[in-house]
Amino acid sequence: MVTGNPRIFFFKELLDEVYLLLDHVSRQNNQSLTTLTAKGDNRPALVLPGQEGEPTLQAILAHVAKLRLPPAGDENRQAEDAAFLLMLRDRLSSMVAPANGLSIAFTTMTVGFMRLPHRWRRRRSPLVPGYSLRRDMAMSAYPTLARPAQATSSFITLLILGLLLLGGLIVGLSGAATYGRSLLQQLAEANRAQATAQQMIETAQPAAAPGLPS
Repeated sequence: MVTGNPRIFFFKELLDEVYLLLDHVSRQNNQSLTTLTAKGDNRPALVLPGQEGEPTLQAILAHVAKLRLPPAGDENRQAEDAAFLLMLRDRLSSMVAPANGLSIAFTTMTVGFMRLPHRWRRRRSPLVPGYSLRRDMAMSAYPTLARPAQATSSFITLLILGLLLLGGLIVGLSGAATYGRSLLQQLAEANRAQATAQQMIETAQPAAAPGLPS
């Protein structure tokens, strides 16, 4: 069992994080996985377990894709695969700096929980697998971040809803204020028209004769 063997548990988290970093780098416009095989910067070359010479990018990706749980081979081969994954993670982490696997996993889980269908009906069991492969992969690499990411996702969702409600309230109050000002202007114009009409009536009336009641 993965949970009963610390070595397998470590290998699983390491493999999931490498998958997550590979996925992240491959999606960037300013990064390329070809950097994994680039020389320079005094970095040690990646060496595939059981092979000699510098591997190609395709060989590196194929080897990662072949790794399974529990790790295959004897202890020496498992140690070589773990060392290869550690070096690969180190190389990928330097490529995505200042981000790292932890920050990428947290962001992926937060966004993944926001995209969870019918989230309000699943409050008691929010960790429903299968809706986002990248989110599930991030949860496997950093399982302790699942709850904080869910809380952050809920907070962001409530914040967006609150801002929408506040915006609607502001628009409503602005419309009511505009309508009230329009009514006051109409009332003022009606009062001025009434005063003008009263003045015209008084001017048009003939002056009363002396001694006669007006």
